[in-house]
Amino acid sequence: MMLNFFDDLRADVAYAVRWLQRSPGFATAAILSLALGIGANAAIFNLMNVVLLRDLPVRDPEQLVVLVSRDAARDADRTFSFRTFQTFQRGTRALSNLFALASIKMNVDADGQPTPTAAGQMVSGSYFVTLGVPAVLGRTILPEDDGPESAPAVATLSYGYWQRQFGGDPTVLGRVIRLNGYPVTIVGVTAPGFFGTHVGEAIDISVPLSLQPRVNPEFGASLIAGIGAEDYWLELMGRLRPGVSATEARAELDGIYQQILPDMRRIAGPKAFQIGNPHLQVEPGSKGLSELRRRFSRPLTVLMAVVGLVLLIACANVANLLLARAASRRHEIAVRISLGAGRARLVRQLLTESLLLALAGGAVGLLLASWTMQSLAALLVGESTGTLIVRADVRVLAFTFGVTLVTGFAFGLLPAIGASRIDTFAALKDSGSRSPTGSRRFGIRGTLVAAQVAISVVLLVGAGLFVRTLMNLRHLDLGFDQEHVLALRLEPRGSNQKRPNEVRLRQLYEGVVDRVRALPGVRSVSLSGSTPLGNESALFIRDIGIPGDARQSGENLQMRMLQIYPGYFSTLGIPLVAGRDLGPADNDGNAPLVAVVNETMARRLFATPAAAVGRQFSFPLNRQVFRIVGVAGDTRDRAVRENASPLAYATYAQMPTGRGQMTLLVRA
Repeated sequence: MMLNFFDDLRADVAYAVRWLQRSPGFATAAILSLALGIGANAAIFNLMNVVLLRDLPVRDPEQLVVLVSRDAARDADRTFSFRTFQTFQRGTRALSNLFALASIKMNVDADGQPTPTAAGQMVSGSYFVTLGVPAVLGRTILPEDDGPESAPAVATLSYGYWQRQFGGDPTVLGRVIRLNGYPVTIVGVTAPGFFGTHVGEAIDISVPLSLQPRVNPEFGASLIAGIGAEDYWLELMGRLRPGVSATEARAELDGIYQQILPDMRRIAGPKAFQIGNPHLQVEPGSKGLSELRRRFSRPLTVLMAVVGLVLLIACANVANLLLARAASRRHEIAVRISLGAGRARLVRQLLTESLLLALAGGAVGLLLASWTMQSLAALLVGESTGTLIVRADVRVLAFTFGVTLVTGFAFGLLPAIGASRIDTFAALKDSGSRSPTGSRRFGIRGTLVAAQVAISVVLLVGAGLFVRTLMNLRHLDLGFDQEHVLALRLEPRGSNQKRPNEVRLRQLYEGVVDRVRALPGVRSVSLSGSTPLGNESALFIRDIGIPGDARQSGENLQMRMLQIYPGYFSTLGIPLVAGRDLGPADNDGNAPLVAVVNETMARRLFATPAAAVGRQFSFPLNRQVFRIVGVAGDTRDRAVRENASPLAYATYAQMPTGRGQMTLLVRA
């Protein structure tokens, strides 16, 4: 019986291939239609798989958890201080291990040869031990590497970075390289396939957390010694002990957290209100840490539904093509029935043809998806330095195969059943000159056409609303004139360590500005630390002081500060509401500290823009005091839908930040 089944199946497939070869136009149209629908579904599902579904390639990822601080009145905070990390690490019994990490850009000098800026991370010594990530060469960072300053400075390379920059040279072990000017010894290369714990970030180099003051001194040694709110910079993940639930771990860790909160408030002093009343939450960590997941989980789900509707339209379209083709096969089918073929056997034959079409469409669709997936991933990541590694794994292939089979049945079943129910006598008599199924055929095709129209209307309405939203956003007042403005991101070597390289960077930037300004057609040129509506962020100040102004307890004085070059406001067409602009004389580290603030900050702190001019604000950490010399109009510089927030502008030379990357702005 089983042998007969496979013999029949082989015969069905062979006949289906011959039939499709005799109808190349029909086969091509059907396969391309299906390929577009299946390919779109495969591409979007692959993105969903990478961002939302895929586990980290580590040992027992389901045991991993992420620590999050939540306050009912605030957004969730996923960063903690170094001392808080140490307290959790010493006090927890629910976690078998806990690790901390922070991202960093690194200038790399290998054998005196500078290489492109690398994506690095500082990790606690428990990082690789907790994850269970092996080394393909040498060893990983161990707990004893993350010790006092007397411990040897070591680093591990990712497999991809080892291949790109060192050509896979096995003698790389023991080689000394300089990271941001500090010498470290390479001790290992991590296994291929492990790109770090952040989705959308491919880490190149890892160093122990204790090296922070040396490889990233711009932030100061206090980052591994403080407990205040200003020291929140580490992300924490842990591994549950066998038999311990996430709920039990949360209860234990929150108890520890509540014990140290009073000390944190005491250290914060009058700014204790900013700590709030948080509780520690434990979230699943099997899929790693991901800002992309938070931003795109809903859009990807909606997009998956949209491409699903597109596939339904493709199915209905191919089903109608099959019904139309059935008219020319009425005589053939009638002859086969007359010779003793059962109707079930005919349905199977016709379904085999449909499945063959679907499989061909699925194969072409998977090829199309593979061509477009990395481009879609690049759009998802945007202008950030992250990298989203998109590769079709078993889950994606299984999804595509399943969708292909369902698609084949979806568009082939009704035409197959309809074609097998023909009037044999009439079909033999007229040799296919009449409709194959009469009113029944019309009913099936009418239903399919109605379904196509209905789904198309839904998609068109959705597309229309989307276009309308885009048009509304396009006409939204951003506060600056983006027409005829070119923005180029500049990240010269050493720019992630501004102070040691400040003189060289200033000479470089000023030379670029002078040369660009001399080009024909250039009306204005400037530099900015952040691209308007880009992913780079300005320096975030948790709180500021207003000399001579006693603020209410609990009032939040948070702001952002952006480093710019003179000419910034005229280049972007941002109006000055009060006071003056920043000039070349202000771009001097020895000159009095001055700033321009936006209108929102001026009104929030000083009631009116005019009242803000001449006033001062200070930073609590470095005690710098800036005098406000002007007030600029509000801008939507971070997101189109986001209202303006307090923002101050200072010149590059006076900006209290360790980062020297800039964006060149040119108005033609």
